[in-house]
Amino acid sequence: MKKDSEPWLTWASADFAPASQFDAWESALNASHLPWALDRVHAERFGARMRLKDFGGLRVVSCECEPCSGRRRSRQIGRGEGEYFGALLLLSGEERVRQSGHALVLRPRSLMIWDSTKDIDFKVAADIKKVTVFIPRDRVASGSEAFLRHCDRVIDCGRGVPAVLASHLGALAGELGSIDHRTGTAAVDLTVDLIASALEASEAPGLSAGQGGLLSDIEAYVLDNLADPGLTPDGIARHFFISTRYLHLLFARSDRTVCRFIAEHRLDRARRELIRTAPSGEPITRIAADVGIDDPAHFSRLFKQRFGVSPRQLRKEAAGT
Repeated sequence: MKKDSEPWLTWASADFAPASQFDAWESALNASHLPWALDRVHAERFGARMRLKDFGGLRVVSCECEPCSGRRRSRQIGRGEGEYFGALLLLSGEERVRQSGHALVLRPRSLMIWDSTKDIDFKVAADIKKVTVFIPRDRVASGSEAFLRHCDRVIDCGRGVPAVLASHLGALAGELGSIDHRTGTAAVDLTVDLIASALEASEAPGLSAGQGGLLSDIEAYVLDNLADPGLTPDGIARHFFISTRYLHLLFARSDRTVCRFIAEHRLDRARRELIRTAPSGEPITRIAADVGIDDPAHFSRLFKQRFGVSPRQLRKEAAGT
């Protein structure tokens, strides 16, 4: 890593030859985020950047990267120095994590706690930006149960104390280079207390840990089956052996509806595909069908309502015509 002023570090894949960028990224990730085994990305180049600073045993890492995936198993866990909780706040993009048998979906302003002693998998589905605070487990000995309770759920940081935490972490990540070690240690102590307060605030009156885990499983299932035009609340409820009423209740407690969640993610995926396939001119009707919408007129109407432009207009703009 490139040193600016001790113990402040920056790293960028652009500093390496394109053919070695992914290997350099794997080494940097293992040095900054504990050991991981990554799936090889076969591309001419790989884009990623990191900023890192240690404060008295706590580490704050701001990270941006392109899609990739990996895992921690006994081999990687055994190579780690110490045991940590990782408090991960996603700032942009989308990341999927499987931890303790639960599939979690992280979207912007989503927070999760991960346990360095447990198996975990991740998959970055789109370019992301995130900040992670690595907290030694013995640093939160009195509150470790609260951290463990939240390892199977995603916390929405859209309002209340979690929203304050999200703003704090975003500002902390942006100012790492200008915070000295003495004042930074106090700032990170405050951060740990704020994380604990956000976890406590998220437990009531919203979803319980079990409900949050179930909701995350449902969200992951929906995202894996967006192409199915028969994806409906009734079908989802049957798949998870719950009532449709209970399914709607889970989403209502997180201030959303099932149908809106499905529709928005279908349209978001269609938008990405329209941009990605602009040079090849993939038929818009096929892209709509691939996200589970068989009626082209209905797709166009929904798309324009969400993004303010028609699919055809977006395609022309993406193609530069």
